[in-house]
Formats: sequence, structure tokens, C-alpha cells
Amino acid sequence: MKPIAHFSAAMLASAHTFAGTHDVRYYINGINVRPALGGGVIITATNGHAIFTCRDPEGWCKEELILAPAKPLVSAARKKAAGLFVAADNGTGMVIDKIQSSDPENSKHEIAHTQLASPTATTALGTLELIDGTFPDAPRVIGGFTETNKPIVMSEIYVAQMKATFSRLSELNFPALDIRSGERQMLVRCSDPKVQAAVLVMGMSVDPLPPFNTDWMAKPSAKRRVRVVAGGKVDGGEYREQTEAQAL
Repeated sequence: MKPIAHFSAAMLASAHTFAGTHDVRYYINGINVRPALGGGVIITATNGHAIFTCRDPEGWCKEELILAPAKPLVSAARKKAAGLFVAADNGTGMVIDKIQSSDPENSKHEIAHTQLASPTATTALGTLELIDGTFPDAPRVIGGFTETNKPIVMSEIYVAQMKATFSRLSELNFPALDIRSGERQMLVRCSDPKVQAAVLVMGMSVDPLPPFNTDWMAKPSAKRRVRVVAGGKVDGGEYREQTEAQAL
């Protein structure tokens, strides 16, 4: 049993949020992992409406592949104690805790080999499926984004997903979202410059919001007292309040 890929468990959890589920395009029901040009790996997932991609500079994979990890692995990867995700050539996956993954005396690759040979009690195990297919080209899709000044509304569900995604990847307590609108797309990045990740939300409405009406905030006109004269008499009569608009 040998590792075929290993990378940040937090990135596995974040990518899985955007992976397809029971989609007829079977190849998007998994997470794509491929070698990065500058070293490390690129992790990508899409559900057809949004595409997420990030880079782990310390990750490694033997070749490009599409992984579909079982729920126990994803659940373990979402925990704060999760450190390293490892995929093996026999369909086994594991999530190694953060303390073991940060062992200064061993490289990530050595840690992966050691844990696969003899996993410790703190290591979560599970199965994973290797999907044979061609994954969408993330650089081409996201690289084609062009920013415009057209307002686009993002659903609350996606906003919550973005916040959880980038909070998991950033060391900052409350990283902000950098949201840019395009023709029919929205590009979301993290305010933390150390996080190499982006989400492109596709198929959003470009209809501008209606102008904000402030009529309901208007103050009533000043009131004044006017004399109501009965029977044509100048003297006497009753007083009542009347706005300037009513007087006109």
C-alpha cells in the first residue's frame, strides 16, 4: 500500500463542499487533484454552478486523479485537529491529525508512508473511489473571468459556504471575502494573501436591483394652527392643526 496523493485535510473539506452529488456528469462527483506548476498540488471541485480551486504548496500527487472520499474521511477532515489527508493506491484514505502532520523530523511524504504502514489511533481511516474521467479545466474557466460593474446577487447559502471555506483555509480569525462581479459570474477570493484559493459562481442574474426608494423616510411637513370661521363671522370659531401641504 503506497500513497498516490497527500495534501491538506482542510482543503479536502473545503473542496468537498463544492463537489457534485449524484450528478449525471459522474466525473464532477469527486475532487480533482493534479500537480501544480510551481510545486505542490491543485485541488479542484465543482457542482456545475460553482467551481472551487486551491493550491497546497506542500501537497503531492503521483499523477492527476479524481478522488471521491467516503463520508467518514470528509467528516474527519472538517475537524480542527485534522492535518494531512492521504490517498493510497488500494482505495484507502486517511486523515492524520495536525500534530502528527507537523512532525518537524519527517517530510509529509514520510509521514504518509509511515501512517499507511501502521496508522495510529488518532488517524481516521475510510475508503475512497478513483473516478476515471476528464475533469473541467479550472484555469480556463476561472481564467476567463472578466470583472464588470454590473451588480450580481449571491444567495445566502453560497455566502455561508464561502465564509466557512476560507475560514478553514486561513490562519486569520475572521478573513473577509473579496467578491468581484462579472457578466454572469462572481469571483470570490480570501482577503488573506496567504490563501491561494478562489471560487467562481456561475449562472447568476445580472439584472440590477431597483433604485432604493427613500420616500418612506420623508419627514412630515410642519403643522400650523388655522382658524375655522363659522357663519361668515370673523371673530370666534375653532382652531385646528393643518399641515402646509393641506393648506395649499
